[in-house]
Amino acid sequence: AAVVIMESCFISIPIIGGLAFIIGSGLTIYVDRLERLRVASTPRPVLYRFFSQAILGMHQWPHWIFVGTCTIFGPCLYWTAHWQAALLEQNGCSTIDANTSKDGQLCQSIANMLRIDGFLTAIFVYLDAWIPLGRPIITHISHTFVAIGFFVMGTHYVYNTIRMAQVLYDDSSVVITTRKTLLGIMVLAGFGIAITTSPAVKAHGQILDHQYRGTDESKMEQQSIVQCRQMECAMSTLQMILGICLGFDMITAVLDKAVEMNDMNDDIQ
Repeated sequence: AAVVIMESCFISIPIIGGLAFIIGSGLTIYVDRLERLRVASTPRPVLYRFFSQAILGMHQWPHWIFVGTCTIFGPCLYWTAHWQAALLEQNGCSTIDANTSKDGQLCQSIANMLRIDGFLTAIFVYLDAWIPLGRPIITHISHTFVAIGFFVMGTHYVYNTIRMAQVLYDDSSVVITTRKTLLGIMVLAGFGIAITTSPAVKAHGQILDHQYRGTDESKMEQQSIVQCRQMECAMSTLQMILGICLGFDMITAVLDKAVEMNDMNDDIQ
């Protein structure tokens, strides 16, 4: 009974990690907008902007909120992915001869990839929070690299949670359907981010020129400012959607935990 109680406490880890990432990310861009609203010279309207700019100021609250968010999310994701891999090995791969069966080798491969995905996603998102976008050029390249790495490995983690669920659950399981839906939304959001990144960065640069350079060439009409703000906000929205899907997929690990606890109860009985 004590073991069951202890295992029940571990259910909170994917919930804490997933909710921390969703809430912390939203709070990051919300506080960034509030801080810019306090500056009278900031061109209006002031909408939400993409994370690379929101966390750029290392002396400002949005940066530290996101660092704190990733500090919670990263270890929770790694633990969740590691535990999911162990569950798959115990409840899925253990029923197959992993040394002689192709299915067994595939099952073990999924477990191994879950561990790798969880570890690299946690590392990439933490580095993304710490390495700002901007000068020198090596910093810009590094930030872009870890941001892409986070998207690729985070998406691959969700993909492997689907493959894991296909081993543990029936094909009609709501867990599989939910994770497939989240993965589809993440892929579409990633595609949208790829399309909007260059226009959003360009729009942000135009607004900065308008705000600080003050030359005739840098002056913008109000309609142009609105369009640039909307482009920034579009990319920010897509990034939030991607993060929300990853956070919710992590939370669905609670259902995986239920599979393990049912097996434990059967053993106790």
